[in-house]
Amino acid sequence: MRHLLHLALLFGAGAGWAASFPLIKVCANEAELPPFTFIERHHGTPTGKITGATVDLFERIAHKQGWRYQVELLPWPRCLAYIHSGRFQVALDVGGVQASRNEYLSTPAYYQTHPLYFYSQRRRQEAPRITTLRDLKHYRLCGLQGYLYEGYGLRSEEVDTGARSYSQLIAKLHLNRCDLFIEKREVIAGLYLIEPTVNKLLKEPDLLFQALPDSNGNSLHMIVSRQWPDSERFWRELSEGIQTGLKNKEMDGLLERYLP
Repeated sequence: MRHLLHLALLFGAGAGWAASFPLIKVCANEAELPPFTFIERHHGTPTGKITGATVDLFERIAHKQGWRYQVELLPWPRCLAYIHSGRFQVALDVGGVQASRNEYLSTPAYYQTHPLYFYSQRRRQEAPRITTLRDLKHYRLCGLQGYLYEGYGLRSEEVDTGARSYSQLIAKLHLNRCDLFIEKREVIAGLYLIEPTVNKLLKEPDLLFQALPDSNGNSLHMIVSRQWPDSERFWRELSEGIQTGLKNKEMDGLLERYLP
């Protein structure tokens, strides 16, 4: 009888915990970050299904914990504002600088990316001379809306972050609105797979790139809103799931599904 009562108490505690998570609302950048988070394509046409290695990683953890969730792609500033207010509970693919802010609960990094810098030969025959991150300060940089660049030794307000898509970013570069932009090698590989228009732009012979020196890459995290009940317990369980995935090298296997 005592054993049955113990089980009933455990079940009741678990049911209460699940009831506090009727639906976890998750957001990510609408500009997409393939192969991590993006909209699945069928013969080049978006299907509306949000997929990617980060989504798969979150799904594995959510399935184990019994969480129900919904992912939406939003303009990045809006996604972060919703996390700050508690309207959404989790954001995916957050860079290390943003994730370190005290206003969020940040998980351990689940991936370290490898930055490249792109420049246009329509405006310059020689590559920008960048041997350390300090050299970036001598050039005009473009970037995507809502992204932060402190991880590259810059103040984000020094970067023109008006572009809302990679097509706009590349166009600004060719129009001499900036000298270069920075993007991750993994994201560029993902864009080749899902975006025919950007794929064509990336293959143009006058768009060149080099590895960004003096950089340890850019870590990716998930962040959890502080503005909801049991947020710290949820964050701990999410972080533990990511730590387990790191030990098992799950992210490498998940990325292989999306990269050639």
